[in-house]
Amino acid sequence: MARRAVRALAEATRDLPVELLAFKGVHLAWCVADDPAYRSMADADVLVVSGSFARVVDRLERLPEFEVTIRDWSTHCIRYLPANKTIDLHRVALLPAWGGLRRSALRRRALPAPALGPGVLVPERVDAAVLALANFVKNGFGLIEPSQAPTDLALLADKGVTAAALSERLREHKLRRVGLVGMTALARRDRRWEPFVAALVRKDGETARAAWFVRAIERAAAVDPYAGLIVVRAIGDAPLSTVGSVAWGAARGVRDWARRRLR
Repeated sequence: MARRAVRALAEATRDLPVELLAFKGVHLAWCVADDPAYRSMADADVLVVSGSFARVVDRLERLPEFEVTIRDWSTHCIRYLPANKTIDLHRVALLPAWGGLRRSALRRRALPAPALGPGVLVPERVDAAVLALANFVKNGFGLIEPSQAPTDLALLADKGVTAAALSERLREHKLRRVGLVGMTALARRDRRWEPFVAALVRKDGETARAAWFVRAIERAAAVDPYAGLIVVRAIGDAPLSTVGSVAWGAARGVRDWARRRLR
């Protein structure tokens, strides 16, 4: 199980001056669910929420039970060999230069999760909803990468995350427009999300603009995942951050294209 891999990572780094935050679906059983096995996890996502990302990676590279399989500036893929499970180890919670979510904000409200290992934290439930919704958009509503976000968001809503609370938190993290696009996509599938859409709209035309982005992401992702990600990165509350995010994504796309050509 992915939870076993998270516990092993926590044990391996417990003497380092770092804090780990398990986010997305793996933590929710200890956040709000009555049943700690409410859904199985194929892998796990862990953010180094304080301390040195490089020190964590260096420690894991020295241990025979871990293998670093993919390296990127923002995320390394760590294979826990005894369980044959992957942990995505994050330097930042979301795409670089996308929105304004800070590690310090997540850490300030985070909750301890002893069941996941010594010192492991999980997000407070509204922050958990922000992360689930933002990653739903990043994953192209399941078209770029599979997504369990609709299941997780429904659980969080059933356990008390309101439209008003989520809207306010998305604004705090400069992810309101990202949230509006995500909720617009969800509302097309299930009308329960319509009040969440309404809570995020601030001016005329935003509903139509969000619907345009949903269609654009779907069409681009159907052609190529990188094209879908470029459209995703164009959504943002702060123009300068949005430009930076698009540029970052374009540069990464060119890099990966060149690598494929050289193989």
